[in-house]
Amino acid sequence: MRLVLRLALSAVLLTTLSSAQVVPPNLPPGPMILLNSAQYPTVTDHHCLAVSCSFINTNGMIRDNSTTSRTSASRRRRAIGCDGVTNCHTSLTGTSCDEIFYASTYSGGLGCYAANYIANGGVLGNLPPLGTHRCVAAADNSAHGGAVNRWYVNNRIPDGGVFYFSFLIPANGCMNAASSYCRRMFNVANGYVGDSYGQICSDGLADGRQFAGITTSQRTQHPRCPSRGYGPANITGTDDDSQSDDSEDDEDLVGDMSLVPGPAPSLTDHVYKLSSQRFIWSPFRSNVTLAVGDMIMVPVNDTSTDSDVEEEETVVAAGRFQDVVGTDSLPDCPT
Repeated sequence: MRLVLRLALSAVLLTTLSSAQVVPPNLPPGPMILLNSAQYPTVTDHHCLAVSCSFINTNGMIRDNSTTSRTSASRRRRAIGCDGVTNCHTSLTGTSCDEIFYASTYSGGLGCYAANYIANGGVLGNLPPLGTHRCVAAADNSAHGGAVNRWYVNNRIPDGGVFYFSFLIPANGCMNAASSYCRRMFNVANGYVGDSYGQICSDGLADGRQFAGITTSQRTQHPRCPSRGYGPANITGTDDDSQSDDSEDDEDLVGDMSLVPGPAPSLTDHVYKLSSQRFIWSPFRSNVTLAVGDMIMVPVNDTSTDSDVEEEETVVAAGRFQDVVGTDSLPDCPT
């Protein structure tokens, strides 16, 4: 089976999107945070859907560690459609709203709250006006949030620091079965012809988890995006607080993309094989600071659910998928 690269959305999806392009940012080199489907499968699945749908065009983010980061994170969640517009009804469903890009970054919330970043010389073009939200398992969302915060501290990521997300892949190429969209995405990248990125995207948009690609502020009252120049720049009072209102759902926002990000991500370059025979897969061409011989902290095994348990591994190979894995393809993962 030959490795096949395809990232075409279905014809149905393409007709709902405009032809405008968002140029991917040219971010500087930075470290890599690993998404482990064994620890938070539904959050990892959200990332795979965002990539499969081409609703994001980079895996790079810029951390907000300013004095206003907590307030800004709340506002970013509102801008991307969480905490008010989207209500996952956590008490009934056990799910909560997850956002990409992360609310703890200037990249989050469509780059709407980046005043500190810009004041310190940051460029707005490094913050694409793109993002997604989705209802994921609340326990997964909490575990991933804790893992990200620990990773910031352990890796000394400063305010304005650039980092990249990547997927941790077991040696057999099959992520957690609960990350079904990730398994399907990997199968397609691995040459499987019975599925497509467009079909994965269509299924994710229709599965009832309120998945949506967002390009404009989704606040229901006084939509605003100060850093992008629309809406009031300074709002005070409870309107900016993170609140959920059971009367507000975002079913009408599904697929709400007014722009087509580009170019299509590469799913075979930037593969790194580890000494445990697992490998790391970066979904986009990025400036990750990782090379053969480097040491990286990774979860101790593929089944550990303890985000604190990590061990140091060595990168033993890097490059194209075929070269790193040693074959044109791996067996398809059951889905």
